[in-house]
Amino acid sequence: MPRFFGHMHTPAGIEVDRTGLEFPSFEAAYLAICQCIMEIMSEADVRKILPERCWFEITDAAGRCLMKVPFAEAVEQALRALRDAARR
Repeated sequence: MPRFFGHMHTPAGIEVDRTGLEFPSFEAAYLAICQCIMEIMSEADVRKILPERCWFEITDAAGRCLMKVPFAEAVEQALRALRDAARR
C-alpha cells in the first residue's frame, strides 16, 4: 500500500509528519486527514486554532505535494453532512 504523509501548517509553523501512514488510496488518505482535522478542532481551544489559517499538506513517499486540505474545508464538509443527515 502507498504511504502518505500529512504535514500540518498553522500560523505557529509546520508540524512535519515523519512517519506517515499507509492507505489503500489517496481518497482514503484524504478522508483520514479530514477526520483528523475534525478531531483537532473538537479538542482544541478554538480561539487558538483558526480554521481559515490552518491546513494539512498531503504528500506521497517522494515528498510530492498531492493536495492541501484547509481546516475550513473539512469543517464545512462535516457541517454539510450533518445538515444533510438532519434533513433525512
